[in-house]
Amino acid sequence: MKKNNLDKSNMRDVIIKSAEQLRVGLDLAKNVKAEGVFKNIVICGVGGSALPADILSSLMSPSVPVCIHRNYDLPAVADEDSLIICISYSGNTEEVISGLNQALNRHLSTIVISSGGKAEEISKKNNVPFVKIPSGIQPRSATGYIFSALAKVLANSKMINDLSEDILDTASKLDKINSELEKEGKNFSKKLVKKIPLVYSSDAFKSVAKIWKIKFNENSKIPSFHNFFPELNHNEMVGLLRGWHHALEYIRKEPDKAAQIMAKHEHVDKSEFGKEMHAIELLGVQRNRELLLGEPPAVASSVEAVQRALLDRGLINIGTDTAALLDTSLLAGIAQ
Repeated sequence: MKKNNLDKSNMRDVIIKSAEQLRVGLDLAKNVKAEGVFKNIVICGVGGSALPADILSSLMSPSVPVCIHRNYDLPAVADEDSLIICISYSGNTEEVISGLNQALNRHLSTIVISSGGKAEEISKKNNVPFVKIPSGIQPRSATGYIFSALAKVLANSKMINDLSEDILDTASKLDKINSELEKEGKNFSKKLVKKIPLVYSSDAFKSVAKIWKIKFNENSKIPSFHNFFPELNHNEMVGLLRGWHHALEYIRKEPDKAAQIMAKHEHVDKSEFGKEMHAIELLGVQRNRELLLGEPPAVASSVEAVQRALLDRGLINIGTDTAALLDTSLLAGIAQ
């Protein structure tokens, strides 16, 4: 497909062919395996080359512990009972090459996944099982190749169940919904203009949230951050709620004034909001499940409006994007 000025890396075509990556990765790794019985798996990789290992670890539980090593040399857990898998898309990642050389010096069972480079040279010289994946794209865009190849070599080595049928089924489904996904992506991107994406997920999908964050950073060249529930409830959420706390404090102290400010700001009658303002003052946010979780959440919409008004008037200097948070479990968490 012809490149254009807005897509100099031809990223659109790479994304559309993601399903094909899954099929190709499986095929390239079909005969690659390690012989032996292993007590743990050490996967050496950094950047985009390590992302597939994160996904696989989240997707299923191998029969032995898995260590994803994003550094030089090998981790302390690596020993003669370990299966070492070195992943470097370019084949020249110095951290991974360091781990590979150390594994060979210690005569540890090793498999290499790469598109070439030093990793391929070292593997051929030392008869190391090697999966050569296609080159020519960014490592972060080769997730399909690496993921399916990694899953296949682990299955061949009897470390996990064979996921080949599931992977092929996923590839077929992606082929069918590519156009729909592209349309959704374009619509979603319009909502992110001049914003910093915060990508939140459940614990089970934290590796996917991390990939979203990295794609924003490296593809879109914008700041982005990720976290996962329930961990973020104990730290990051405190910062996000600061704007809410400021607005709620003002509402509690001055319910009539808050309703008046909000009504004027929203161009509606004060009486529409007065009852809600007093309810907040009397019941308190923590106990007011009905107001928090109603349809629509009355407190949420009220605080949002007051917050905007207070920000406009310079009465508070920080706000929270309440609308963006309503799709999470935040309100339910507050109401506990």
